[in-house]
Amino acid sequence: MAITQAELRTMKEDQLQKEVLVPLFVAMGFQDVTIYQGSSELGKDIVMWKPGDLGERVNYAVVAKAKKVSGKATGASSAAEVRFQIEQAFGNPWPDTKTTEMRRVERCFVVCSKQIQNEAITAVRAVLENSNLDKVTRFINGDELWHLIQQYLPEKVVFENLRAIQNVLDQASPHYRLVAKTTGEMLIEPKNPEMADQPPLLGAFKVSFPETVEGQKAREEFERHLATGTPVTISKPYLEEFVLPDLLAKFVDLPKEKMSLTLGPKRLPKPLLAKISITADNGEQTAMEYIQFEGIAGSEELSLQNDVQPVPWKFKLVINMKNNAGTVSYRIVPSDLNVREALEAYRFMSALSFGGTLEVEHLQSGFIIASMTIPSGHFPSPDQLWMEILEALVVIQQKSGKLIGLSEEEPLTPDLINTIFSTAEKLKTGKALFGGEELKSVVGRETAQNILAQFGDGQVQSLGSQHKDDQLATIFGVEIPLGPVTLFCEKVYMTAEDVAELKQALAQPSADTAFPIRLTIARGCPVHAYYPQWLPPEELKEVPTENSNS
Repeated sequence: MAITQAELRTMKEDQLQKEVLVPLFVAMGFQDVTIYQGSSELGKDIVMWKPGDLGERVNYAVVAKAKKVSGKATGASSAAEVRFQIEQAFGNPWPDTKTTEMRRVERCFVVCSKQIQNEAITAVRAVLENSNLDKVTRFINGDELWHLIQQYLPEKVVFENLRAIQNVLDQASPHYRLVAKTTGEMLIEPKNPEMADQPPLLGAFKVSFPETVEGQKAREEFERHLATGTPVTISKPYLEEFVLPDLLAKFVDLPKEKMSLTLGPKRLPKPLLAKISITADNGEQTAMEYIQFEGIAGSEELSLQNDVQPVPWKFKLVINMKNNAGTVSYRIVPSDLNVREALEAYRFMSALSFGGTLEVEHLQSGFIIASMTIPSGHFPSPDQLWMEILEALVVIQQKSGKLIGLSEEEPLTPDLINTIFSTAEKLKTGKALFGGEELKSVVGRETAQNILAQFGDGQVQSLGSQHKDDQLATIFGVEIPLGPVTLFCEKVYMTAEDVAELKQALAQPSADTAFPIRLTIARGCPVHAYYPQWLPPEELKEVPTENSNS
């Protein structure tokens, strides 16, 4: 994790040890660097070792402080407290985590992320001199600690270094700043982009194209840049002279022999908001508003595209201002689309496929930037079934309030398509119609007895059954609540075999409370489903009265 010097000074002691000191000492070559968890640490916050000049093991302890160490005789982070911790560190061995052998401290570092006052160092050393411990104790204050981090953990201070570099670059001009990139490039940008009257950056270059095949080719590329704004690179011998603006001249030495100049695209100074509409021959109009175009402009050609805009519909317009002609391309980015976004995108593609007059209107001024005729069939027409599926999905989303995104992982199987259309119909009308040969359910003993009493004679009768639990439909991983449902069938009956099985089950003296029920639907008789939550109020009274519950 990268840090700044200001962040280092605000760290808590445990954070300082874990995130800074342990990785720092590891980078410095110390072995077995460990945050010591002994009995009250016995003065040591970190223990470690390092080979000496002759390869012998030298043991170190670290006393870490995240507060300023003062010269006071008492209190937290006082000279007296630090001296006591140093003496404890030297006086109490610690068990080696690998060998369990007891290790004695031979060197000690007192590391503080803030200031260690000179008075504190003097006071501590005066006491330690009596035991010669002052010669093996080193004090490292916040500034020295930061220098060690810069030296051994440069990746942690990269942002601080970049900020220092940027401060130098920012002072090079009162109006512009240089931005250094890790690729070795430098960008120039205004310090205040809203000020239109900033002085220009003045530089100069001179080109010359000889009457050779290569020279004429280089000339054509340069003229194409002037006309269309597209990038071009000019190298020696065609680039005869190049003078840098004063701002860059302070930092850049131009090569003498292998010099080349790349002129980037001439971008519009700010995005252009537009409305794109297609008007069919029958007068029907489809439009996309608030298209945010980035532009490249030349003397003859303007290129607009909205690739960076976070919308799924992507346009590219190339407008030739010399002959008032243009081309348009349109594509849909399919990933992570909400169903409403997808429907709008494909509706516009459908309108383009029929052809008509396409206009690009500048929203701020109302000016028509471009107008062109799109022939029928120039753009592909989206699949009609896909359009109907999207329309059904939008209905489901709007009615249920559940966001639905198109999933590339879940294919559109026939079962899923059927679920989409049937769910949309249920939410729009509150009704559904099913076909089938039988109705199955599992009911309690009392309900089973009532069904047996009603259908036990095998006669054909009507059935109304209310399911009070909420019904759910799952579409692209999203659960759509349909609410309770009432089923009604005008002609159902129970076969003799089913009657016998139900009588036998009810006759058993078991404590079972669930009984399977099967009713046979008369041939050609549909099952009506009513979803009261989605029925219009005036149709609620049409829901049949139930004669059995489940």
